[in-house]
Amino acid sequence: MWILFVWMVSSYSAGMFDAQQPALTSMSQEFNSESACRSAFAEIKKLNSGELVLRGVCTPKGDGQ
Repeated sequence: MWILFVWMVSSYSAGMFDAQQPALTSMSQEFNSESACRSAFAEIKKLNSGELVLRGVCTPKGDGQ
């Protein structure tokens, strides 16, 4: 099993009337293979179209030992 960890940061607005604080969100999802994990992240980036700053990593799931 592989786990995809994704961090998303919303863009920061510096305007006086619409100032927003940046928001950090994280999520994770399990996949059966590394290639499925990487493909999922590629699709997330494609759908995002630059609206959020995205960072992600695929890592093998530990067996808890």
